[in-house]
Amino acid sequence: MALSERDALIRDLERRHVAPRFPRIQLTLIVTGAGVAGFLTSVGLLRAGVDAMAIRYPLAALGGYLAFLALLQCWIHLHRWEWVPELDVWSGTGDAGGDEAPVQVLAGGGRSGGGGGGARWSGDVRAVAEARGSARTGGGSSGWSFDLDADDAVWLVVVAVLVCGGLIAVGYVIAIAPALLAEVTLDAALVTTVYRRLRPRDMQHWSVGVVRRTWLPAVVVVLCFAGAGYALQRVAPDARSIGGVIAELGS
Repeated sequence: MALSERDALIRDLERRHVAPRFPRIQLTLIVTGAGVAGFLTSVGLLRAGVDAMAIRYPLAALGGYLAFLALLQCWIHLHRWEWVPELDVWSGTGDAGGDEAPVQVLAGGGRSGGGGGGARWSGDVRAVAEARGSARTGGGSSGWSFDLDADDAVWLVVVAVLVCGGLIAVGYVIAIAPALLAEVTLDAALVTTVYRRLRPRDMQHWSVGVVRRTWLPAVVVVLCFAGAGYALQRVAPDARSIGGVIAELGS
């Protein structure tokens, strides 16, 4: 099946200019930054009175995804002036260039990507500190003493499975980083330069391609966080955070 001119350009960008610049490392940094944003979102919601983890955690994951898009915009701005004039337009015949004008495209710097997408679980830091304090004062040399019944153990297994599911979804996004950043590079160049070789229907804002490639992993992460928050609430109904769950189990 023949590639469209747009798909051929994305593949050429990926192979010649994106892949050699450690795109997975760059996207890992972006995802990490998004995780930090998700954590801060959860802390802010907790302080605003959103106590239910089944509600707060998916909202935090959504906040992390929005931060992921914002950090990709920062990535574009960081590399906007790193033009690569030698890349010729793929003509659709298997040959690049000829008398055609070269395409000016963005080239992502190897070490200067944004800081992170995906989302990370959050808990109230003070609740964690209280959990540790209660563990230290809970009785002589006994240390931590988790009192789990069968139901609690099942819910904790559910939490572990959902966390793994969320991590797999984030890992998938990092795995497709070369193609993802190549498409961002192409579309950002189309927006910011006078290059118009592609047909108008093939031109799009960079965020369209990103959302098309990442919406499903993002939904998986949000659902996993919602399910894990609900499961944690079943283990410790009075807890408002992971720290609170640990405190209740250790009491």
